[in-house]
Amino acid sequence: MILAHPARRRYFEKSDFEAAMERFLQQSFLRYVDIVEVLNGRSSHAENEFARELCSRLELTGTGGSDAHDEWDIPTCATEFERDISDVNELITEIKAMRFKAVDLRK
Repeated sequence: MILAHPARRRYFEKSDFEAAMERFLQQSFLRYVDIVEVLNGRSSHAENEFARELCSRLELTGTGGSDAHDEWDIPTCATEFERDISDVNELITEIKAMRFKAVDLRK
């Protein structure tokens, strides 16, 4: 399972990063998470930093996504794969093999 934009409004409080992280780490659903979205084009820098730290503490791999709702949201963030992908089966194979990384296209 890929956990998308984990810091979005629900648990994250900018004023107390560590307390918010500790609360989030107590969530029972985390045992089912395989990957964390660490770069989201519609999340704030602080929310993306929270997601990166969460991913690090869980010792997981991170993805990126634009979360595009409008054309100006493209491109912001993406997931770059190590190999070319031509169909959904190859996509699943590459995700399971963890051959990808999150990239910020705004830089």
